[in-house]
Amino acid sequence: MNIQKGIVKDINQFAQSSLFDGIRKDYPKHDLWWEKALNRDCWFSIVENEIIAACIVKIEVGENCDFSTKEDKILKISLFIISDKYKNLGLGSALLDNVENFAIENEINDIYVSTKSTNEEAINFFIKNNFQIIQILNNEIYLQKRGFNNYIEINRKAYDSLSHEYKTRGDIKSGYEETPTYLTGNILNLLPQNTSFTILEIGPGSGEIIEEFENKGHRTIAVELSSNIAYYAKEKSPKTIFINSNILDINF
Repeated sequence: MNIQKGIVKDINQFAQSSLFDGIRKDYPKHDLWWEKALNRDCWFSIVENEIIAACIVKIEVGENCDFSTKEDKILKISLFIISDKYKNLGLGSALLDNVENFAIENEINDIYVSTKSTNEEAINFFIKNNFQIIQILNNEIYLQKRGFNNYIEINRKAYDSLSHEYKTRGDIKSGYEETPTYLTGNILNLLPQNTSFTILEIGPGSGEIIEEFENKGHRTIAVELSSNIAYYAKEKSPKTIFINSNILDINF
């Protein structure tokens, strides 16, 4: 299911879709709000000319936020919805990834969303994705996720998006690269022979180097910030212990 990026105008023909009936029930002025939101950024998925998922965001100045914040600007998820038929297929996480990337690109540190206190499914979804409840006001739950405008999160997102290129480069050689055998040999030739070592690699990339150490009889551990790269590297070197974490957070 393809997720498209646009503005609300691009999906205006779906404004009266039954997908939004539940929102209309909770928020009677939803249709008026829709007209006001026409130029907001959004992500959406359409299957067989039906809208099955939508996420609309708005960049707010901190002082106009619905709760107290010290940020100059903050990103509000104005609408986040997925058709019941298409839930539990990863659409929610994919939409949220787009929102988080948008926050990073626009140098926004915080994201927040509000929902009815009775909407346990939405509340649990956002909590599972590291949002925290920060305010309860008039049966409305406010949840916030902080910390996007920092280099660790930017790097993680960048490497996640480039992970397939790492896999491709590992599978298809350019002919101008040193081989894993050559690179590992340069290290192993300096160490006592006929001895098994524990090898730690920080940032295993396609997994070829750590695989070579593993094949030579050494115990291998790799620390990788990107979960996507760790997944591909694990395919290459299945016996390696992979730690999906920031190396700076590991207590040696």
